[in-house]
Amino acid sequence: MRRRILLISAALAALAAAPARGEIYRYVDDSGTVVYTDKPRPGAEKVELPGITVYRGRAPSAGAASPPTAKKKPAEEAAPAYEAVRIVTPANDQAFWSAAGEVVVQVETQPPLRVKAGHRLRLYVDGRPLEGLLETTAVRLRNIARGTHTLRAEVVDGTARVLAESEPIIFHLHRPSVLRPKPP
Repeated sequence: MRRRILLISAALAALAAAPARGEIYRYVDDSGTVVYTDKPRPGAEKVELPGITVYRGRAPSAGAASPPTAKKKPAEEAAPAYEAVRIVTPANDQAFWSAAGEVVVQVETQPPLRVKAGHRLRLYVDGRPLEGLLETTAVRLRNIARGTHTLRAEVVDGTARVLAESEPIIFHLHRPSVLRPKPP
């Protein structure tokens, strides 16, 4: 049994190195053992090897179970990528007053946000992501500090992979204070 495992391991190692060495041949010897070699001989058949598969990314840890893969519906597979993601409100370089520091954000996506496919919206204010992903394209941000801010939106899938993103916009928020009240 151990000899057979060793022989199979050697054969697999030979197969793995085949693209670097050349051609591989397979034959059965007189004792009935399957032999792989790089030297042709009468009665040996040439082994066609598949291309090499390369995985780029981090392998899961030894104890981690891989998540089940959900079968995609044909409509989801054929769904086009997002052609556009843009922030409609506030407008770029818009200045406005809000005593509570509230900012209404409206994002437009083409095609519309596919919530049923697990797509969500992630907003960034001044380069920092807001907590939570949004299932809607309109949201009211509260308690934003006075000053100039940048705002950007991303559409992400169920694995948080970015599918599309907007151009960043700048807005200016004025909040009344005792030192500088709101103008008439």
